[in-house]
Amino acid sequence: MRSLTNLLSIKNFTIVFILAWLGLFILVPGILVILVSFFSPSPESFYQAVFSLESYTKLVDPTYLKVFENSLYLALWTTLFTFIVGYLYALAVVNCKKKWHAFLLILVLLPFWTNSLVRIYGIKNLLGANGFINQTLISLGIIDSPLRILYTDTAVIIGMVSILLPYMILPIYSSLQKIDHRLIEAAKDLGAGPFRRFTKIIFPLSFPGVVAGFTLVFLPSMGLFYISELLGGPKSLLIGSVIKSEFLFTRNWPLGAALSIAMIIILMFTMWLVNRFKIGRVE
Repeated sequence: MRSLTNLLSIKNFTIVFILAWLGLFILVPGILVILVSFFSPSPESFYQAVFSLESYTKLVDPTYLKVFENSLYLALWTTLFTFIVGYLYALAVVNCKKKWHAFLLILVLLPFWTNSLVRIYGIKNLLGANGFINQTLISLGIIDSPLRILYTDTAVIIGMVSILLPYMILPIYSSLQKIDHRLIEAAKDLGAGPFRRFTKIIFPLSFPGVVAGFTLVFLPSMGLFYISELLGGPKSLLIGSVIKSEFLFTRNWPLGAALSIAMIIILMFTMWLVNRFKIGRVE
């Protein structure tokens, strides 16, 4: 009886601790951001506690709309390429011998052991005019002068794909691993070819992992501002870069908070669409 009481007390303490942590570091900062977004900017301070919708009216400015458009553009392309590479890799891992599964998954997890900023600097050196790619192509006689890869949208997409790829591979691998192979064998016995088996059985049953991968890749890719700043040019701005500038350099906290709220709304709407799509496919 005493051990049960101790167990319940530990469980209650854990629940209270988690709720307090989430409330202090997530709920309270979120409420503060919402409140600041309705305040007025002040040249003497970060903001003044006077109700104003000025920051939200600025969101329809063509400059900020262009940044939102560019962020969505880069996020969609990043998600698409990550899905193609991630699904093929996960499919290859599932179809190889089981003794290789652990090794191939460790290769996916290896990037997590290195700081992402360090990896981005490595990619920057790789894509530069004197980087490995250009020097290899020149030495092979394929090109005469270096290709301009760095400081373009292409470089930003390459960087984000390399950083976010594990988040696509792991959920897809998990879904593929759970597929009952007897279904595939039955379809094969009934005369279904590889393409038909993939489109009718493998991909539909792995769709929950695809949805999870899309969510884990698309949502962060709109805010990885350090990648766009290091690999992209001035036209490769992400909304995260603008928010950082408003808080740290321009010191217009109400506008930075309003941009953050707008980004959260976009991401929540995206998650809602993904969830509706997922429900429709599962049924």
